[in-house]
Amino acid sequence: GSFGIDYFFTALENGGNSSAAISCGNVTDPWNYETRVNAIPINDGAYYHLVSTIDDERISWYINGQLAGSKQLANNNSLYYLDNSLAYLCKSGYASDGTWIGSIDEFNIYSGIMDNQTIASRANKFITSIAGPIPTTAQPEVNIYPTISQTGVFTVKTNGAYFNMRVYDLFGRLVKKISSFSNQMIFTLPQSDSYIVHVEIGDSHKVYKLFTL
Repeated sequence: GSFGIDYFFTALENGGNSSAAISCGNVTDPWNYETRVNAIPINDGAYYHLVSTIDDERISWYINGQLAGSKQLANNNSLYYLDNSLAYLCKSGYASDGTWIGSIDEFNIYSGIMDNQTIASRANKFITSIAGPIPTTAQPEVNIYPTISQTGVFTVKTNGAYFNMRVYDLFGRLVKKISSFSNQMIFTLPQSDSYIVHVEIGDSHKVYKLFTL
């Protein structure tokens, strides 16, 4: 119906994101006790290779062989507490969730966890076999603007490539860390300071200097 407890799910679009999440042990508002990893929504009709992993400590979410995010498990969120009475493909346990539109080529549940290299290799082989090479940008691009902000708000814009970004103050302290597939992302930095931004995108590494007033 409109309620569920002791669940683990992956979704291509849920609350504006693709997600892998687990919630156990809460019978009143389990959605508020999820350990959830979010990434870009997957709703463009393309082929994707998706992997979620979970062990005693962390839940992780991979899209096309790349780690989209990982979080440490909280509260009672553990495979040990999951209810095994229901298992759905292409369907949610919540009646109000959207209807699946798509197809599944293959679905597997593994005992044990594949490492990053294995996941990347399988993703490449799988998507190449059904749809040609995984779409990639030959020359990944990234731009951060403005370089001087009165509000502390900045925008990162890419041409669709996955990027890692780290922001440091002038003392070398890490202020912010972001990893994303997003074409455009807005982030905020404390005002009245200067920052050095390192961005890894594709095989390139770019450095920016930002100022807040």
